[in-house]
Amino acid sequence: MLNCCVDLEEVKKIGITLTTFVCLALCQGLDVTYHLGQESSIDDFRQAVRSSCISNSSDDDNKNNKTQRNEFLVVSYSRKTLGQTGSGHFSPVAAYDETSDSVLILDTARFKYGTHWVSLQLLFDAMLPIDPATTKSRGYILISHDGVSENKESHLPISILFRSSKSQNFVRKQYKSFLSERGGCCKPIEFQDVLRYWTKDGNDNLFVWNILSPQLCRKSEEEEQNFNNLLSLIKRLLSDVPDVPKQLMSLQNTFTKDKKCCEKSSSISVAEAIYVIYLASLRKDQRKEILFADSVSDPEFTKNQLLDEAALVHIALNVSDME
Repeated sequence: MLNCCVDLEEVKKIGITLTTFVCLALCQGLDVTYHLGQESSIDDFRQAVRSSCISNSSDDDNKNNKTQRNEFLVVSYSRKTLGQTGSGHFSPVAAYDETSDSVLILDTARFKYGTHWVSLQLLFDAMLPIDPATTKSRGYILISHDGVSENKESHLPISILFRSSKSQNFVRKQYKSFLSERGGCCKPIEFQDVLRYWTKDGNDNLFVWNILSPQLCRKSEEEEQNFNNLLSLIKRLLSDVPDVPKQLMSLQNTFTKDKKCCEKSSSISVAEAIYVIYLASLRKDQRKEILFADSVSDPEFTKNQLLDEAALVHIALNVSDME
């Protein structure tokens, strides 16, 4: 999912913005909370530093508990404010000294500056200048990978069905607008509505491949079996949907094999891809209601994987308009 937010060649040339960093973190399955400097305060920032750098007694008591939250703080700041050359930079905050009210920042281009301590006030000030690329200030991001964030749906595994790229963002934005016009996820959309959208009312049955691309690589027998089980579940769910054109059940996109890592391409039909998008267009509880109905007897692991696949597409839609 790395390419869902930015083209990698573009990153090499111009770097990334704060919102792109957040988008990438979400697409990698991290729990993310971010704050613009201009919308925050020094006290808010200090609390975020304390949250990520200082353990309390309950943390120490539960350090062997696997559900303990491990939160990391990353700051996006202007080097110029710190008296350094260069412009914007991202650094993780490694430690906090309460006596001096200073933080230790890492990943600082050590060939020029090395890891160093900086006053918390100065670092906060360095987040306030406007980034010309976004016309907003820089800021700070709290990230974790333990599923305890309020945005639990961002905590996701890697898709075994689809890939996503930055070039597909415009199409995702358009579909997100389509859903909003229909009342969003609060008003359940029908499968036939999604089908008509992604086939352009039957005029372009391959249009769906403008938003999704099947995964190319499955390296083990277990991965192959999981993939096949997932498709079998989708096929069974589709069999309960009336008026699905038969040609869409067999119509697939043809992808060139990747000689570096792939022995064969994924075989996913247009109808199967559209069904995953349909699930992604629903609320999470509505997806569960469909997949965990009494009539669906597939293994729970497979049903949960399909929930995850839909959630990944849902997140890609949500971050499509992050600027």
